[in-house]
Amino acid sequence: MSSWPPAVLLGTPQDVMRQIFRGMLRACGVRNAELRSSCEDVLAVLQDKSRRWDILILDGSFQEIPKALRAIKEEAGTQLRVVLVFSALTREEILAAKDAGADDFMVYPVSQAVLESRLRKLMEPAMTAR
Repeated sequence: MSSWPPAVLLGTPQDVMRQIFRGMLRACGVRNAELRSSCEDVLAVLQDKSRRWDILILDGSFQEIPKALRAIKEEAGTQLRVVLVFSALTREEILAAKDAGADDFMVYPVSQAVLESRLRKLMEPAMTAR
C-alpha cells in the first residue's frame, strides 16, 4: 500500500453519488481516483494490473455485494481495503459484508470529515511503515 494520498476506486450505480464522491475525494487530497457504475466495471478495473489501488469504496445498494466482494478480494488480494457505504445498516448486512471481506463501513449521507477519517484510518499501516 502506498502513502497518502491513496489511490481510490469507487463503485456506485448513481451518477449523483459519483459526482459527490469525486468532489469529496479531491477535497481530501486524493488525485488518483476512478469512479465506476457497477461491480462488474470495478472488477474489470482491478483486473487491469497496470494500476494499483489502495482503497475501494463500494455502494452497498448493489444486489450482488457478498458475491462481488468475494470476487473483488480474490482478484485484488488482501492489500486492497474495502469500505462499503449503506443507506441503512443491519447486523446481518454487517456480518455478511465482513465475511465477504469488507474492512469498514459508512452510512449515507457521508460527511467530508467521516470520509477523510476512514481513508486515513485505512492507510495508517502504510503511512507508519514509511
